Amino acid sequence: MGKGKLRGGEPKHSVRQAAELTRMHATEEYSVSDLIEFFSASRPTVYRTLALQKAKR
Repeated sequence: MGKGKLRGGEPKHSVRQAAELTRMHATEEYSVSDLIEFFSASRPTVYRTLALQKAKR
């Protein structure tokens, strides 16, 4: 892991997209399945994004 390199890939969503995904989920108008389709992401990616956004609060 040396030389200052982070492990893992680039985030699927930008900061703005992650915030919008979280906002849409909070309104309870959109299910996780809707968000998966809308953001072209996998189910684990959506749940990971929601968890990361919740942890930032």
